[in-house]
Amino acid sequence: GDKQEAKTLSSIVPVILEQNKFEATYSDASWYKLKNGTGVYGIFWDKDKLNGLGDISITEVDLLNLFWEPGKKDIQKSRNIFYLELADVDLLEQQYPELKGKISTDTSELKKYVYDDTVRTDGKCIVVDWYYKKIVNGEVKLHFCKFCGDNILYATENEEGDLSENGLYNHGKYPFVFDPLFKEEGQPTGFGYVDVCKDAQESIDRLNNDIEINARWGARPRWFIR
Repeated sequence: GDKQEAKTLSSIVPVILEQNKFEATYSDASWYKLKNGTGVYGIFWDKDKLNGLGDISITEVDLLNLFWEPGKKDIQKSRNIFYLELADVDLLEQQYPELKGKISTDTSELKKYVYDDTVRTDGKCIVVDWYYKKIVNGEVKLHFCKFCGDNILYATENEEGDLSENGLYNHGKYPFVFDPLFKEEGQPTGFGYVDVCKDAQESIDRLNNDIEINARWGARPRWFIR
């Protein structure tokens, strides 16, 4: 009975992936996975796509600023998930005029990569996407709240109708898919080739340094012509 539905999905899914340029997203996530151990995909509903008709968006998610409940191997069993992003204060105030003068520019809680160049965070703030689950009449409902500091920007439970009753997505699952390289017990993440090779590479670097020092000492002249 599911054959026709499977055939239909087999025609739809490749189109969705092509529209989202998933090949490039998959490549970026795969490189990230090799280096850091885990690639993460975010599958969201974008109501602004296709001239307001709405469609699925698939993006690579930075694991550095994604937080879940410790000790959960399955990300879907985490009680909450938080994702932090930087946003420009002036643009946020344009979108939410009621927040003017209320937004904190403290970005110390956001994890940052180490760059050669100085990455300025002046005039920026942290916006948090909070996903959480509630059980209503025996069914799991996924709700969503976006906030900045103490200011709520959007919350499904504050909406009327279907969103407040059924949550963000009808399937009740977090919109994140973890793709670990070498899995670790008790965690949804894994470790990558950097973790595997770093000790060996450190030994190689030390050995190369010792060989260079010995070669320099061995190349020094041992006699002098008078």
